[in-house]
Amino acid sequence: MTGSDLLQTEHAEDRVNKGGTDHLKKASAETRKKLLGVNGVVSFEERKVADWRVIARGFTGECMTTRFKVRHKIQSVYGLYMNLATPGEGDILYDVNYRPNKHHDEIKAAGILNSILGGDITLLEEVNTLGTKRPDYVWRGKMWELKTVSSEKAADRAMRKGVKQIAKNPGGIILNFGTNVFSTKRCKNVIIDRLKRSEIKTTIDIIILKQDKIFNIFRYKKAKKR
Repeated sequence: MTGSDLLQTEHAEDRVNKGGTDHLKKASAETRKKLLGVNGVVSFEERKVADWRVIARGFTGECMTTRFKVRHKIQSVYGLYMNLATPGEGDILYDVNYRPNKHHDEIKAAGILNSILGGDITLLEEVNTLGTKRPDYVWRGKMWELKTVSSEKAADRAMRKGVKQIAKNPGGIILNFGTNVFSTKRCKNVIIDRLKRSEIKTTIDIIILKQDKIFNIFRYKKAKKR
């Protein structure tokens, strides 16, 4: 394994995250504020994020190819969501004939979103029309779909189905990795590859859940054809 291959492994990412976390814990309050911002400091100290890089000012996970930077139409909007958050505000509502006993994962995820970000969430009953499934939620007036996944490959398959379910009024897709290990870089690449092949013509957000916490939020905007 070459040095560059080693840097791209999950272990390398874990070391970067751990090293940065240790540094921030020892840093002064003023230094933390400069690096993370006011809301970022709160999220870090209350352990609302699993990786400090998603709230660090100026940090980007853009890919590099030799000395030329390759920019994709994807960015982390975790900070934007947190700045607009109204934790615990809004109602969690159920669709007519909704069966809670068959939707434990959906109800749990809705509770996480509401407790951290707020907003009215309506859980929709499953209805298949001409082979098209309804999304799991209407949140803040947009359609959202929850997908529980175990790997980046599983996330690709899940998003292929999810984008069809939210196509009429897309808000985004929630990828819940649970306790499974995954690479942030590979996850971003999967999102880019899948969504650029999809029929989505507008902006779509991807919320990443890990261990019942919001790990990151990515926003993808399809590039216009020239």
